[in-house]
Amino acid sequence: MKRIRIFLLLTLLLLGCVQTPDTEYIVSKADGVLEQKLAASPVPIVLEWDEPISSASMEALPSEAPASPTPAPVRFPDRWEETRTLGSHLTVRIDADIRQKPDGVYPVYRTASAAVTEADVARYAETLLLEQPVSETADEPTKAELTEEFKTFLQEVDAQREWVAQGRPSNADRDETVWSEEEVEQISADYAASIAAAPEQNESHPFTGYRDLGPRVFHHLTLASGEQAELHWDETYVSIGRGGATFYPKSEYEFTLSHPEEDDPFAKLWKPVTLSYTDAALTLTERLRALGLDSFTIAEAEEAMQISGRTVTQSGWIFTLARDYTGYPHQLRTNAATRFDYEEEPAAMNRPINSETIRAFVAQDGVRYFEYNSPKTVLGLENANVSLLSYSEVQDRLWKALEYGLASYNERGYDVSFTVYEAVLTVRTLRVRNSDEYYEMPCWVFPFTRTRPDGVYGQDHVAKSAVILNAVDGSIVRPETR
Repeated sequence: MKRIRIFLLLTLLLLGCVQTPDTEYIVSKADGVLEQKLAASPVPIVLEWDEPISSASMEALPSEAPASPTPAPVRFPDRWEETRTLGSHLTVRIDADIRQKPDGVYPVYRTASAAVTEADVARYAETLLLEQPVSETADEPTKAELTEEFKTFLQEVDAQREWVAQGRPSNADRDETVWSEEEVEQISADYAASIAAAPEQNESHPFTGYRDLGPRVFHHLTLASGEQAELHWDETYVSIGRGGATFYPKSEYEFTLSHPEEDDPFAKLWKPVTLSYTDAALTLTERLRALGLDSFTIAEAEEAMQISGRTVTQSGWIFTLARDYTGYPHQLRTNAATRFDYEEEPAAMNRPINSETIRAFVAQDGVRYFEYNSPKTVLGLENANVSLLSYSEVQDRLWKALEYGLASYNERGYDVSFTVYEAVLTVRTLRVRNSDEYYEMPCWVFPFTRTRPDGVYGQDHVAKSAVILNAVDGSIVRPETR
């Protein structure tokens, strides 16, 4: 049926809009449109139906605008199917289910980086390890190890100098970066200082408290029961675990079963997981609540084995969690494709920063591994329901981006096809202009790849390359950086 748009005018509010000429690819971040929309009160939203307007549906509309603006839901189609030829040799197919917030309301939050402290580390370790360590061994690089590293560096310097003397012959597998003499001198001086300060060997000491375990060092702990644990942290990261930090997921095991030619020594060690997902998730939820991290929700979960060296220590569930910004769909393993990168001022404005995530492994005896990356502090609500680009504007922006980013394929002289196989209206952390703070911003994520004959795309535990659009102003979100 023909799509009919019904506008619910809850309030009159004039907003600037991004003018996008047909030939324009880049949306300017300097025009202030994003800030105008974020500063605006909740605005009227277009609701879309796949059915004709009836008298009953018209009578259901409010007869007059309410006294104050009220967030109204926005709905996008559940699926997008479309194919276009972009030039003489390039075909792009969109074959994607659209994931969006169930309530149709898209808030923007303001956040800031939160530094991990000694107090945080102590609280996490005491809650998760459950028993007191009796000794600690710091795994610092020794003088001998650093000396060997320095020798390797000098060998690489000599190889670079020889390559330059030969006229820099082309080699596709070669890293063509060349250190300057000043850089070589500085790196050598840094090595000399590190070697002088390094211990001859790492020794065990009686455990004196978690607050004494400094950052950027791997601390090996012996617990009262004799079990080994490991702790490592810095200002942006903390990991605490028993039994090792290596995990072998069921998806990798199943891949090996279907590809017996793969040399996978761990497949034969696979042990069925007897712990149910429900029990594992409940155990994890209780621990996170005790840590004050109950605003995180599970984004990914998979059966896995915990491995130390070549020994399986436990079977259980490996979880990845993200902060819940009121129901945004999670989309973690997706990065902005580098082919859509471009130069724009200010350079850092539209680059995301590392995602705030928690990774945890849960077995029968509790949470055996905990890793917290890029912690954030939520400063407040920037906009309760920001005005988004319409569906037609999103479509237009995506096609312009694809035509720009994939244009080089038309110059290769043979036909090539790409497929956009997923569409997710999720949240990404973007920098606030001229600030150290961030927006948790609604963004469209469109993973794509070469068209596959079998039509199977987007394995959950494999990193995906995507076009990412800011859903508020239509600008391209550039490759991720810290």
